Amino acid sequence: MAYTPNNPNGQSTSANSAPVVIANDQSAIPINGTVTANAGTNLNTSTLALESGGNLDSINTKTPTQGQTTMVNSTPVVIASNQSAVPVSGTVTVSGTTTVSGTVTANAGTNLNTSKLALDDTIVLLSRILKTLESLSIIDSSQRQRITLDAISAALTLGTVTTVGTVTTVGTVTNQTSVAGMDREMYINQARTAYNTGIRVKIN
Repeated sequence: MAYTPNNPNGQSTSANSAPVVIANDQSAIPINGTVTANAGTNLNTSTLALESGGNLDSINTKTPTQGQTTMVNSTPVVIASNQSAVPVSGTVTVSGTTTVSGTVTANAGTNLNTSKLALDDTIVLLSRILKTLESLSIIDSSQRQRITLDAISAALTLGTVTTVGTVTTVGTVTNQTSVAGMDREMYINQARTAYNTGIRVKIN
């Protein structure tokens, strides 16, 4: 059996050290100082991002400083599809067509004359007025208006009729106050006079 003397205390070279095996349950061994990693002999260094003139320098120029800035000095982003409501304050200028969902509260400002705003009840009332005035609207070049005549029945009572054109058929007139300014008695007297002067004097 060969005799292997004990190594002297202290750090030594590999040739002057005894081989050992680290236990499989060895706890973490702290490392202090500078660690140099050898990349090996077959590493393709052309794909590495170099600090000088490489990809890292390009990325550094595209990283904006903190705080709000202009569009040309900002990084483009896309808002998430499930983005929660984003509060907006100040003046908002909208150009083109914008689709808005949910509730939008518009600040009318401090100089708005709210007395001229059309409320919901006012809009409904205006719609009814316009519907009523449709029958009174001028519909032709002669400035004539559209009217609707009720059906004349026996129970219909007419007020004062100033001018009447041609009346084809008249049934029973129950109460007649005057015609052409003459009442009933005046027509009776006119009929008697016409009978006396035109018919009776010629009877033998």
